[in-house]
Amino acid sequence: MKNFAITAAGLSKIYRLNRNKKLSIADSISSIFSWNKNEYFYALKDVDFQIEAGDSVGLIGRNGAGKSTLLKILSNISPPSNGKVLLNGRVISLLEIGTGFHRELTGRENVYFYGSLLGMKKSEINTHFDKIVDFSGIEKFLDLPLKNYSSGMRVRLAFSVAVMLHTDILILDEVFAVGDSEFQQKCTTAIANMSANGTTILLASHDMSIILQNTNSCLYLDKGLLLDFGPTSPVCSTYMEHIHTAKSFTGHETIKNAVISYQKGCVTISVDLQENKNWVSYPNIGFVIYNSNFAPITGSNMAYEGCFAQTYKKGPINIEIVDLGLANGHYYASLWLADGYRELEHLEYCLNFSVVDSKENIKNTGPIRKLMNFSYK
Repeated sequence: MKNFAITAAGLSKIYRLNRNKKLSIADSISSIFSWNKNEYFYALKDVDFQIEAGDSVGLIGRNGAGKSTLLKILSNISPPSNGKVLLNGRVISLLEIGTGFHRELTGRENVYFYGSLLGMKKSEINTHFDKIVDFSGIEKFLDLPLKNYSSGMRVRLAFSVAVMLHTDILILDEVFAVGDSEFQQKCTTAIANMSANGTTILLASHDMSIILQNTNSCLYLDKGLLLDFGPTSPVCSTYMEHIHTAKSFTGHETIKNAVISYQKGCVTISVDLQENKNWVSYPNIGFVIYNSNFAPITGSNMAYEGCFAQTYKKGPINIEIVDLGLANGHYYASLWLADGYRELEHLEYCLNFSVVDSKENIKNTGPIRKLMNFSYK
């Protein structure tokens, strides 16, 4: 018989929507005894799966798919509305940067503080302290208060403590998002070693390259439903196919008719901005280009390129990226819309194109300046 580390049966999570309007006393009393289905939202609905002990599983899906809700339920942070979860063994979760840390304590003090929250005894922390510090790579800053740390330094320290503690199940949510390439490789090696030693890994990420590299099976959630569960590569392919055929955008639904093309070394992205009741006066369009392994190559946005003040009207916008020097292969692009201080819309891997007959071999150009032209038609 198979040994399952995580079992979810009929798992559902229901939230009541906030209508943001004042009710009369009579309506307030009436609402207690009534069930209006339009006031409730299923973050998860009838989710069933079983994860074998020692398996490395990815969790993918667009924003609002239910990934964070599922991870919080599995981490015993939030109870399910319906269904049940069975966890076979000790669980450690890294869901948010800085969770379990105290900003006024030093890095050294936080190692002991966070370790104790994870169930480690002081003697156990002492035994692994040097390994924790070495893995984190922040030796020089160990005695500085955590409030002076960057987000990357905090997640390094948190992950270092977690991987040094023996656990049966490790749940990770976008842990690699703020790490550099060197730290990501260290995390990949650590996860592989933990999995080889019998630890069950559940990793959520929007970066398909991280999912493909670190997991052997994958859960695909969409609008609270489990659409697919199986080997990582086919599930990721299914996810990409669904994204490419999607016709609607989330958020304000202001971006329309996005098109990407490649010709003679120049990438052109064209988008239409449609005015609606939530129209943004000064929208900022951004993009990221990924290679065939979903690793980000480059990206930018209108504000970064100094075009923010010019984007005050609706209509078609062309983004030309010249002399990018892409190698032959298939590429994807993600688009997002912001209003200067918050993201309003985000469509992942929504565009794709191919490059042929290229002699270039640029793997990662980073953010680009002076190679871009933003213009209205």
